[in-house]
Parts: sequence; C-alpha cells; structure tokens
Amino acid sequence: MLKFYILISSNPGVLWRHFSPDYSALPKDQTEVIINTTNKQDERDLVQFCKDFDISYTVTKSNGTPARGKNSVFEIFSKSSHDYCVQIDGDDYLTPYGVELYQQIAESGSAPDAICLKNQVSIILGEKISEKTLHITNCFKETSQNVDYDNLQNLMEREGINQEQIKDFFQYKEEFHSYCDDFVEGDETHSRVVFYSKKAAEYRFQEDLTIGEDTIHYYELKNAHMLGKLKMFCNDEAPVTYVYRQDTGGTVYTHSNGNRDWTWMKLFNNRVQELFDEGKLWNDELPLLEIDYETPPCLEDYGLCGAVGYVKDNRVVELPANASMSCVKRLWQDYSTPMEK
Repeated sequence: MLKFYILISSNPGVLWRHFSPDYSALPKDQTEVIINTTNKQDERDLVQFCKDFDISYTVTKSNGTPARGKNSVFEIFSKSSHDYCVQIDGDDYLTPYGVELYQQIAESGSAPDAICLKNQVSIILGEKISEKTLHITNCFKETSQNVDYDNLQNLMEREGINQEQIKDFFQYKEEFHSYCDDFVEGDETHSRVVFYSKKAAEYRFQEDLTIGEDTIHYYELKNAHMLGKLKMFCNDEAPVTYVYRQDTGGTVYTHSNGNRDWTWMKLFNNRVQELFDEGKLWNDELPLLEIDYETPPCLEDYGLCGAVGYVKDNRVVELPANASMSCVKRLWQDYSTPMEK
C-alpha cells in the first residue's frame, strides 16, 4: 500500500542511514532507490551499492535538476501497485517514528492525498539519532521580523561579497519573506511535502526551476486542496518525522556560486508572483494532521525532537503534537498503558 522512494544523485555512502537500525530502519521490501544523475561514475557507484546490499533501485534519466528526479519518482510511483508514497532525498532520512507514522496513515483507510510539514529540523553531526548531543536547528524557521540584516551584511562582507550583490540579495530576500509570511504554514519559509497519493502525484514539479521547485509544488498542491480537488494536511514535527542533513552546502550553495549569485531567488520570486496573480496563493493554513493512536507510538526519537507533554492532575502524557484530543484523554485514563516521560 505504501512505498518509500529514496531519490539520490551522488554519495552512495549516505544510503546506509536509510536502512540502519540506528537511523530509519526502512523495510527493504517497501523501499526503492531512485538514481537520477548526470554523472556516470556516481551512477555506477550508486548502482553497485544497491547491488551489494540487495536494495531495489531504478536508474532514471536526469537533466541535472532536482525537479526531474522528483518527477521520475512520481512516474515510477504512478505505474506501481502502491496507493501512497513517501519521497525522501538521499542525504536526508526519516526517523523510526516517521516510518511508523506514514505506514499507519497509509493503512488507515482515510489517508489524505498529501502531507506537508512545519516546525522542521535539521542536524549537522552524524551520530545516532538517539544521541542528545546533536546540533539541531529549525532549518526553515525564519520570518521577515527576525532576519538580522546587519549581521547578515557583516557576514557577507567578510566572505568578500560586494555591496551590489548584497543589495540585490536583500531585495530578493525581503520579497521572498513577504510571500512566506503570508502563504506558507506557520512560521516556515518552506513546508516540505513528504506523503503523496497517486492523485497528488499527478501534480508535477516545474523542471525549469533549479531551486525552489518544491515550494512552488507545495503552493500548487495547497491550491488544489483549497479548491476541493485534493485533501491535504500539515504535520507539526514534534517529534520530527523527516530529518534534513546539512553535511554539505547543498543545492542552494552549489547553484548560487557559494551564496554569491542570487539570480535563482529573483526567478523564484517571479514564479510566486505569477501564482499570486493567478489566485493560487492562500493565506489560510492547512488543517493539522490528527492521529487517534491506539497505543503510544515509538518514543525513541523524543530525545531528538521533543514530544508534547499533556498535563492533568500531576500526570504527564507525552504524545506527538498530532495526537487527537480524544486519544490524549483516553490515554490519560488508561493507566495500564505504558508511557514514557
């Protein structure tokens, strides 16, 4: 019913995290690696890794953009016998709770067409996710009100970026945040979509955008939800289901010439303005995902992400932020249910 797709273009060494019991522990029979790269040596290395560890994989044609790779996932998923999919970037990974949650949703009989995220986190170090010494950041938690432009200018000047480039960047960034503050969930600058039905997979990524294609895609799906064409929810990541890794500079750093060329942001802002002009941007927030857990979910990720504590009569029940209130009330009463604090 549910298939996990790992999209990767290089660095086969990161693939082990998806299957390691210290990280995602994805079931191999429910997982497929989608190899999408223009580098033939990277392709050979990735194929060999999958063969060595008996991991199902498919090589797809690449045009060098992340959007092409993501569309190739949808093309494969659409032809499969599975009803739902979760798409994971190769250098990121799901938590065990995330694996459990998305499986439960897919099997519920009332799964939505799409799920996006807010209060997302990233980690820098490579230890086990159960370690409490990881450097954890809210990677998309920035609004127009909390940008420190003075500090940002000092940092860019120390990097040797000239005043004209800094001025252009600030102009693009201010416009960027004006859209995010109004139209993205919560205080996020981007709400990643992770869970798709085949109906949602009919909406494809725009391949002429090198950066920001995922946000444009989110806007399109949210518009479809608001028009009643799809059913879409937002998950509050407490605890987190999807972990971003920032071991390398990533797509933005690479395609902005080390954060010196911000043409991509100008192009992205223009595309968002087009959506605004077409009436496709919505101030309304998506409904939050609510789960009626029969038993407490896997709690091993709470050290990384932080659960929500519900307090009544000096009793604390720790559950995900997406737990329905009926679930919280029931587990308050059921003292025989084992709970971690």
